[in-house]
Amino acid sequence: MSHVLGGAALLAVSAAAAASILLPAGRPRSAAMLFAVVCFPALILADQWNSTQITDLRNDPARLVALGVAALAAAALLAAAFRRWPATLPLAIVFALPFRIPLHAGGDTANLLVPLYLVIGGGVLATAARTLGVSFPASRAGGMGGGGVEDSSARRAPLHR
Repeated sequence: MSHVLGGAALLAVSAAAAASILLPAGRPRSAAMLFAVVCFPALILADQWNSTQITDLRNDPARLVALGVAALAAAALLAAAFRRWPATLPLAIVFALPFRIPLHAGGDTANLLVPLYLVIGGGVLATAARTLGVSFPASRAGGMGGGGVEDSSARRAPLHR
């Protein structure tokens, strides 16, 4: 039964990822992106829970929670930066691509794209915050004001009659 539930969860998250690409910009797209970004790590952790690579984290819940809080904090800081300076998102993606974090667990080593995952998470949070009208404190202080590229170009563009 757990294989059936795991498969159904994987299909649901995959559908959310597809919807986040195919839907037009708006609330449904933001909700799909948030669902996918939250659920993919949970699915990976659930799939690997009994593996030797996750044993260290499974046996130390405080460390697991601390890593989760640190990841959320980093993604939130990146989201605030991306809201204030939208052009930094593609630059951050390109900058994060070559960096991999070696993970030594269970006698094996895996090189994970953790910096890229954090940048993608920050981008999703920034997009969802813009769509849902959530403003970060930093987005109001100078810069483009939190409206993003669309608002700043609209202010400078002449009106055509």
